[in-house]
Order: sequence, then C-alpha cells, then structure tokens
Amino acid sequence: MLSIIKLNKEEIDFLINTLGIENIRKQFQKNPRSLQRITPLRAKSLSADQIRSLVHNNLSEDFIYGFLQSNTEDIIRQIDESVSKKKKNIIDKDKAIIIVLAESLFKDNVSIYYKLKEKTTDDDYLRLVSLLVKSPKLVKELSNENDDNDLSEQIERLTKELEEKDTLIESGNANMQQLQKETDQRVADISQQLDQANASILSLQSELNTLKAAEQIPEEDIDDGYTYHSLCTVYDYFGQLWLSRLADISQNTIIPFKPDESKPLKFGNNTRIWHSGPTKIGFVGIWAWNVEQNWNNPNNDHTDTFYCRKYTPIEIIDISKIATKDTMVNHLKKGIESVPSTNKALITVKTGDDDFSGILCSNNDWILNNGVLKLNEACYDVDEYSFAEEDTIELDGKKFYKYLKLKGIPNTIKLYDPIKIVTDIVLKRASWNAIKQKGVSKNTWKICRDFISELPQDDLYKEISDTCKCSESEAKQYVAILIENAQNYINNDNVENDIIANIIPKHPGLIEKCKELITHDWETENEERIATTSEKLLAVEKDVSEKKNELDNVKKEHDRLSSELNTISNSITEKEKLASDVDERIKNKIDDAKKNAAEFISQMAFVAPIYSTASIIPKSCYTSGTLLISNDIEEYDDINDLQNLISEELQNAGVSSKFRDGLAAYMYSAYLTHTPVLLAGPCGKSIANAFSAAINAKLAGTLNCSNTYESNAITEVMNSDDKVIIIENPFSSEWVYSIMELINLPDKFFILITPFTEDLSIEPKGLLNYVLPIFTELFVDSEPTNTFVGSIPSEGFIPIIGKNGSNRVYSQLLSKMKIPSLAVKKICTVIAQAASLYEISEGTDLVYILLPCAYITGKEELLLESIHNQNNVLSKAASEYIKLVENYLGEYDE
Repeated sequence: MLSIIKLNKEEIDFLINTLGIENIRKQFQKNPRSLQRITPLRAKSLSADQIRSLVHNNLSEDFIYGFLQSNTEDIIRQIDESVSKKKKNIIDKDKAIIIVLAESLFKDNVSIYYKLKEKTTDDDYLRLVSLLVKSPKLVKELSNENDDNDLSEQIERLTKELEEKDTLIESGNANMQQLQKETDQRVADISQQLDQANASILSLQSELNTLKAAEQIPEEDIDDGYTYHSLCTVYDYFGQLWLSRLADISQNTIIPFKPDESKPLKFGNNTRIWHSGPTKIGFVGIWAWNVEQNWNNPNNDHTDTFYCRKYTPIEIIDISKIATKDTMVNHLKKGIESVPSTNKALITVKTGDDDFSGILCSNNDWILNNGVLKLNEACYDVDEYSFAEEDTIELDGKKFYKYLKLKGIPNTIKLYDPIKIVTDIVLKRASWNAIKQKGVSKNTWKICRDFISELPQDDLYKEISDTCKCSESEAKQYVAILIENAQNYINNDNVENDIIANIIPKHPGLIEKCKELITHDWETENEERIATTSEKLLAVEKDVSEKKNELDNVKKEHDRLSSELNTISNSITEKEKLASDVDERIKNKIDDAKKNAAEFISQMAFVAPIYSTASIIPKSCYTSGTLLISNDIEEYDDINDLQNLISEELQNAGVSSKFRDGLAAYMYSAYLTHTPVLLAGPCGKSIANAFSAAINAKLAGTLNCSNTYESNAITEVMNSDDKVIIIENPFSSEWVYSIMELINLPDKFFILITPFTEDLSIEPKGLLNYVLPIFTELFVDSEPTNTFVGSIPSEGFIPIIGKNGSNRVYSQLLSKMKIPSLAVKKICTVIAQAASLYEISEGTDLVYILLPCAYITGKEELLLESIHNQNNVLSKAASEYIKLVENYLGEYDE
C-alpha cells in the first residue's frame, strides 16, 4: 500500500475527517512527550483546527504517521476482505469493488482508495465509479445483474443512458426554477421550524422564570471548619491593622453584632479580631475565625482568621438624587462619585415608598479613578434586581443587602451592540503572548489587530430587512440559508454540468457558436463600460506620455547634479589632503613640545617635588532599573493573575516549565513578607529582572559590590523608586556589613545573586538570618532571552497576605540543622504564605527551601535521613523531587 506521506493536503484532510478528530486527540493524549516536542499546548485544550494543523505540519512524526498509516491500512484491508467475499457471488472484481466502496468509509472519495492501492485509472473511470457508489439505485442494479455482463458492458450501457439525458440540458432553466421553488419552500419550512423553536424557548423560559421566582435564600450555614463568620471592616489601630466586627453571618443572613456588655470583650464576645487578607483601610468583607485560649496567658484569647473570598457582602449605593431607573445605566457609564467599601455593590434608585431597583456590579465590572466609579468597557451586560427596604441593613453608616445572595430574577441589560462585544473578545484573545506562539511576527499581529478593530459594526440584519421589506427575524433566516447553501450554489458539480462539459469539446462547430454568442452578448451588455474604459485608456496613455517627458527632464537634471557632485568631491579630496598635512605638522610640534617638557621636568626634579593634580571621578556602583514601555504591558487583578504573569516572565529567564509556577509562588511570598532572597547559580540576574518586570513593569535596580565601598551608593539605593533591587557580589568584605543592614529596608525587595552555589559552603551559617537561599541550577534548563513584557497592578488589585504559621516538622528539621531561631521563623513564614496563597505541589518545599539550607549548613545527611524515613512527611513528596534531591547530593543511583 502507498505511504500516506505521498498524499496531498486535501487527501490528508479526508483521512483526518474519516478517522475522527477525537480519535487523533486520544492518540495525542497517549503520547504527551511527543506532543510537547511540536506544541506547548495540551491535547485536551487543542481545537479541531489546531489538531488538523499539527497533523499536516508534523506528518513525519512517528506517533502521528504510525497512527494514520495503520488505521488507513485497516480500512483498506477491510475493503479488500469484503471484495473477496463479494467475488464468491460476483465474478467481475471491478463490480465487486464498486459495490463494497459504496458501503465503505471511502464512499465520498473513491479516488483515494485507488491511489493508496497504487492502481492506475483514468479520470473518466474514476468519475463514473464516484457517480455509481453515490447512487444506491445503481449499486443495487449492479448487485442484481448477472455476471455474464462484464463491467465494461455495464459502463457502456450507463454511459449511453447518460447521453440520452440531453433533454435535461434543454430543460436547465426549468430545473433552476424548480430548484428556486424548492429553496423557497425550504426557507418557509425553516422559518416555521424557527418560529416553533422560538415558541418552545419562550415557553421554557417562562417555566424557568417561574422556578427562579419561587427560589428563596437557602437557610444554611457556611461549612468550612470555622466557628464564627463575621462581616468586618479593616481599620488601623496604633499602626496595626485590625478587623472591626460589625455583624455575624447565620444561614446566609447578616445579623448585626452587639457585644454582651456584662462580659469581657474576649473570645466569642470580641469586637476586634486579628487581621488577615485585604489591607485597604475601610474595606468591608467576610472573615471566618476561630478563637481559643492564649498559650501564654489562658485569660486572654487567640484568634485564627481567614478571609472568605467566596462570600462577599453587597453594599447598597443609592443614586436616586441624580438618576432614575431609566437613566441608571447611562450614569454608570459616565461615572458617579462613589467609592464602594466592598467588592460588590447594588447601584440603586428608589421606585416606590419602600421599593428599589438596583444594578449589581463587582470590582471586575467597575473602574475607580479619583473617587469616580464608572463601568469598565469590558463589562458587556449587567443584572438589574428589585428589592424592598426590609431586605437592607445599615452597619457602620453604610447600607448593605441583608442576605449574601440576591433574591428574585434579574433583568439582564445589554450595554453594547453584539458585534462590538464579539470584536472586543476577539481582540482580547488575540494578545501578543498568545499569537507569538503560532510563529506570527509582531508587525503582522499589529496589522491584523488594527484590521479587526476597524471592522464595520453596522447592523447587517437591519439593512437586509429594510431592503427586502421583511422583519429582522426573516432577514436572519435568509442569511443562515445563504451561508448553508452557498457551497451548493457556487462550487458543487452535478451530472448535467458533466454531460455538457463532455459534449462541447467533441463539436468544434458548437464551440465556435458558443464563443460567438457569448462575445456578442457580453459586448452588448457592457457597451457603456467598454466606452468608458476606452476613454480611461486614452487618458492613461496621455498621462504616460506626459510622465515620459517628465522623466527625460529628471534625467537631465540628474546628469547636471552628478557633474556638480564630482566637482564637489574633487574639492573635498583636496581639502582632506590639506587637513592631513596640517595634522602631521601639528603632531610634529606636539612631539617637540613633549621633548622640551621632559627636559624641563627632569631639571625641576632636583628643585621641587612633582604633584599630580588629576582626580578620578568614581563611577556609581548603583544603576536604577529600566522602565518597560510597550503596548503589550498587562494588568493583574488578583494574586493568581500575578503568579501566571511571573511564571510567563520566568520562561524568558530560562526557568524550566516544570518549576516556574513554584518559583513564582515562593518569590512572591518572600516579597510579601519582606524576606530578601539569595539566588545562587546561573541566570540569577535574569530571574530577578523577570520578577521585577511582572511586579511593576520595570527591570530591577542593580547594586554592584565588586569595587571599593561607597556610602553614596547606599544612599542612592535608599532614595531610588525601584521596588526590586539586585545586589551583585554581596559577600565582598568591604560591603557585606552594610549590605546586611541595607536589605532590612521595608519598602524594597532585595535579591542577592552569586553565580556559584559552592561559594555558600564557606560563608557564615548566620547568613540564613538575613536571606532565603534558592539554588537556580536545579530548575534552569535553557539560556535566558531576557525579553520581558512587563505587567502592572490594576486599580482594583488588593494584595492579600496569606496565613502565617509554622510547620512543626520543618521547624524541627531546620533546628536540627543548627539554623538560628530567627532564620527558622522567617523560612517557615515564607513556606506558610506560599501554601495559603497558592496550590503548591507536594515536595516543592524540599527542592526550593530545605535542600539549600541543608547544603549551606553541611547537614545533607540529615535531610536524606528525613526523606528516607517513612514516618516523616517529607517521604510523601513526589518521587521526582526526591530523586532530584538525591541526585544533587550524590545519593541517587540511576
């Protein structure tokens, strides 16, 4: 059988459709490593077009070629087996092949069967076989006919029958009219079906609305393992952030909290709770918390709090003084003077004595700028709710919806034309980061993006309805039918066309007659266009003549200017020679002066000492970071967006895809807790710049400690606006003590870099009191490109501080490594932050934190013992991480 490599694109497409896109996707899922060689995307996320493109572009890959070749051979083998069975009753092999092909997967493309079988056939035979296998009636006749009539006789008979259908040609117009009637009838049928479907949709929507109207607020408590759930506001108490307890949550209802004045304000009667989560003063949210006795003083309490992002109170902002129900949306588009204290708000107007109508918005829907709230352009629709005064509650001077969930059925209001929405979505998805993976140049991407942005947004259906004098519903039906049948009207061949195409070449006289009629009709129909074109042609010829004259004049002027240029060049050459002579004479004078000066100095040496008055201006040791300026700079709304952006930038710093997310989590946790990081190994500077670019679209500032110590450099660091600062050669003896004090600045994040991990084995173990060590050679697998895009926080971004805590297993292990208590506390804080903010794989702490600590302290054996101890939680880490540690410490035997 012929190799599928020799098939053309259309034939490969046919095989892909025959075997099925989903079956090919399953083949990709079975071979993830092979798939990773040709695309960074996973098989599950690939679209049908992407799968088709990957097959075409990588057909020679074993896992693709083998799948297609083997399945195609199975189909061919099944056809051949069926032909062999048919030959028991039908002697003529060709007839048996036609009958089997009519029932096979190659029914719609019989030519590919003969090509794969490497059988030579002429085009007429293939067309006849294709016609036969698509006609059940003809196949049935072939099956019922005696074998005495060979296939050639049957072909001759069928050809004769086709030639007898000349009347079909003469009645072509009648057929077209009939086709038009059938099409009109089809349109009418589709319209009727659509009306029925719309009626059914309206009925179902009515039933759904009835069900939703009956929906009530579920009376159930939040089940997350915490005893208390309270609505609190963030406030500052003597420089410390605390939570003021305004109300409690019970069965999804907000109940104002009033402390028992006869009891101390402690434990469950507490009005002030330990803070965690959002840090904006005045922010109102819902916190879950537990309370227990303080270990040091049982008379005092200890609270453990957790910010509940899943549940958000709804603040009510009344704009009845400036708006009505009909103008609410317009006011929100233009902007209203209000700053919500929560992440959700009902912008309301009064519609009755105790009735309100409000538009529900979240912090993703609005933009805040100088105290003005307006809808985000990326918000395409909003929900409108009706509620009563009894559904509200007032707390701390603000009004809130009484329940965590809104009652009733919302009325969805579309804010923009659907075509604009589609255009915005397409542009949003066509970001440079997504498109560049397809191999598209940035210039081409910008051209395509501008083209999509300028697409007309006129209402197509309205124009059709106005022109056709029909409703917009009918206009949509016409467009749908046109799209569905366009290929049939324009491209599809039919039997009548084939017969005409076969007859005309056999009659030279008919060809000439057709040409004559066509030429005459065309000239008659286009008489005015021919005359107009002739006039334009004369005008063009006249214009060409004038341009030729202009060209001659330009050539003459060019010759004149060339002559002047030669004259000027000769003059310049002479002047250059003169300048050269002058330089030579000046040089001789200087040499003479030097000789005289040397003689003078040698004489004066016995009279007075020679002092140097030259001073060297030292070059600054500190370089501020470069601001990234690009149209591709993105905004992040929450910490998950930020982690993804940091991970993307780390890719350009050479970090392996397997470790990027984990490294991003630990570095951001260190950033939140103001814990300086020490990157030991290759690409440290690139990794630091990648992190800085993701945080604030700016490369990190750099303090180079390779030269003599300069106090001015320390001052420059303190006064700079850089958030992230790299310190190169941090262990220089002249700088080290100043560096250890400098990195404690609370408003900057310091990243110390050293190119070799071996250097840390000779540094003082007290180094861990100041920095968190990370070995980059564990996860860097390629050269950095250092092409960073940059990102900045959105206006609605609220940095969330995770849960502080100490892992007892890690604390004990680090203490056994003789690491100071302060360092143990810092390390455990970073680990706890990362675990509470992000989903961290089991064993990542082992690679990122514990391995460097063990290496620096020389306690590698202690770490290996913990890994091999089945009772230790470290033994449960992923096997790949354990092998990585063993291999690094020389304990892993392949």
